[in-house]
Amino acid sequence: MRYANQLLCELVGLGADELDDLTAVLSRAGCADATALAGRLSAGVTDAEHYVAQLATGVLVDVAVSLVREHDGAPFLVIMQVSERIGSADDEPGVLPHAETHDPLTGLPNRKLFMDRLGVALARASRTPALTAVMFIDLDDFKDVNDGHGHQMGDRVLVETSKRLRDVVRAADTVTRLGGDEFVVICADLASETEASNLAGRLLTAIAAPIAAGDGEILVTASIGIAIARGEGPTAEAVLHEADSAMYRAKARGKNQVEIFDDVLRKTAGKRTTTEALLRRALRDDLFRLHYQPIYELATGDLMAVESLLRLEHPHKGLLSPAQFIDVAEQSGLIVAIGGWVLRESCRQLAQWRAAGLVGDDVRVAVNLSARQVSRPDLFKTVVHALDETGLAPSALSLELTETIFMDADAAHVRQLEELRSMGITIEIDDFGTGYSSLAYLKRLPVGVVKVDQSFVGGMLTSTADRGIVSSVIGLGQALGLTTIAEGVETAEQLDALWVLGCDQVQGYHLGRPSPPSVVPLAVTDWGEVSADAAPQRAS
Repeated sequence: MRYANQLLCELVGLGADELDDLTAVLSRAGCADATALAGRLSAGVTDAEHYVAQLATGVLVDVAVSLVREHDGAPFLVIMQVSERIGSADDEPGVLPHAETHDPLTGLPNRKLFMDRLGVALARASRTPALTAVMFIDLDDFKDVNDGHGHQMGDRVLVETSKRLRDVVRAADTVTRLGGDEFVVICADLASETEASNLAGRLLTAIAAPIAAGDGEILVTASIGIAIARGEGPTAEAVLHEADSAMYRAKARGKNQVEIFDDVLRKTAGKRTTTEALLRRALRDDLFRLHYQPIYELATGDLMAVESLLRLEHPHKGLLSPAQFIDVAEQSGLIVAIGGWVLRESCRQLAQWRAAGLVGDDVRVAVNLSARQVSRPDLFKTVVHALDETGLAPSALSLELTETIFMDADAAHVRQLEELRSMGITIEIDDFGTGYSSLAYLKRLPVGVVKVDQSFVGGMLTSTADRGIVSSVIGLGQALGLTTIAEGVETAEQLDALWVLGCDQVQGYHLGRPSPPSVVPLAVTDWGEVSADAAPQRAS
């Protein structure tokens, strides 16, 4: 036999090169009628044959087995899947413990068993004209269920979802819970992509049915991404990644829908792979750079802070902006390592400027945090280490989070931010006004600074709506005792309008572009001449 899945080898205690005698293999695996089953398989049975094997100690194992042949008729592989155990809880030699291969909450196969079965399905797909589909299913806004109804109800929703998935799929399909609210289905022997899409549509309908919750109901939808495997080539990891990419496109296009991985996504995935390799190289070879943009007190012109902004020095294309790589950094998880470097380097640079007397001891450095950084339980430790390493006091650091990150943060994440603020670190909401924050929500957050998004600042002189938003945010900040910073100030007229509205601090190209650390952002000494562009020339 050319191939045998790992589960079969572990079950019978033999290597793949020792599985030539199909009858002996089935007998060793506990099949009571091994000769008859081997005969049926050899006769060309394509659907999986099931039997219950009773091991020596009385453990009953439900087994599915099938055989795929080479074009010349030679046996190519045996597929054997242990889908259920009945009886003794003792783990027997040759049988993988149930706890190691199944999710404890739903009872579904876990990632380990899933990857084994997917490898088998792909090996079989490479020898048959039928298609194999992998469906990556992610519940939409599942965090809202946990936050609004508690984790016990969240677990109930996951269990109910797993039951509905199993009820819809075919008997030979595999439903897996990868973790959290992510499920994957393997569907082999499909005739067309349409068949896969139709099945995924039925899964969406089943998931969306109301779930009873006390006196009410919980409505949950899902986004499904499908990857289709044809012929030779795709690895299990590659196909799973393709399905995952398709699922994210379903999310981006409005959720509660199905997307199939196609050439467009394939091209995007290729670019992502290239960019991810570049990011890894940048971390290894020190290719990241920081530029700094000054933030001034509007009333006095004093330099209050510098915001650190990430760049990447491409070996051939020059300096790249975050827009060219930050999404891949987030999706790949590399943003955690990159963000850690940004935090440490920003603190180091400010300490160096202070030591040289180039900025005052009250000047802060503002560092942007990603959603992944905020969600990590070691955020507090990471920030404290960066301060200790550079000898800076907590008051020297501001941490900027977008409004969306705040909205998605759970109670544990907010507690970490509260601990950081209690130390004296400033917490800022960036891009305020672009999301869905309310006054009541903002009051519960450990925020000291609100930054008015540059899109509203840029339109405030020509749009009544934009000016009203800027005025409202500044008024909100004043009412809550928060500092307001206007971003994207590009003209003296905008600066004058912000002064009239009572904005506290400002930053933008009119006052100083992001610059490398060798161009130190100096405080404006004659703020009265700002409108004449004297200050911007000195700060740029």
